[in-house]
Amino acid sequence: MGTARGGVPSARLAIYKVCWAFDCQDADILAAFDDAIADGVDIISVSLGLPTNNYFQNAIAIGAFHAMRKGILTSTSAGN
Repeated sequence: MGTARGGVPSARLAIYKVCWAFDCQDADILAAFDDAIADGVDIISVSLGLPTNNYFQNAIAIGAFHAMRKGILTSTSAGN
């Protein structure tokens, strides 16, 4: 009932599934980042964590870098 609005009514919300039966593949994570960037989202929120300290091999870090280059903020809650 009624209208729901956030702090930025013009912001777009999109949800992408990247994990399948307790398995999250790098290719699926990167595809979701690519799709979000192409869809024109304003912010990407990722609740995933990957067990690597090498940012050059971390799909979330790579995807966040590409999003940042397009001016899209990425927030990661589980990978801190």
